[in-house]
Amino acid sequence: MFIPLAIGPLERADRFEYAICDLLEAEDSGYVVGSGTYGSREGISGANIQIAVATLPVMNRIIGILRKGGAPPESTIEIVDESKVIRLEDWGDL
Repeated sequence: MFIPLAIGPLERADRFEYAICDLLEAEDSGYVVGSGTYGSREGISGANIQIAVATLPVMNRIIGILRKGGAPPESTIEIVDESKVIRLEDWGDL
């Protein structure tokens, strides 16, 4: 997923990653594969988090974490197995 916020690694973890890790671990439904920060000389332009999930319905709760953490509606979630990119604002429950 890509979150277009100018946040560094610590804030990304505090706002999103820790809660996603906790959820996935508690439900034994996946794991965080990796994460990163996008930037240039002008500064940070966004953050990404890669996750692997056992079933897509857990994404409904992950979307809730993103929204609670203040991810903007133009944040995107790429579902690799289905070759789809979905904007956070367009997400419908699975």
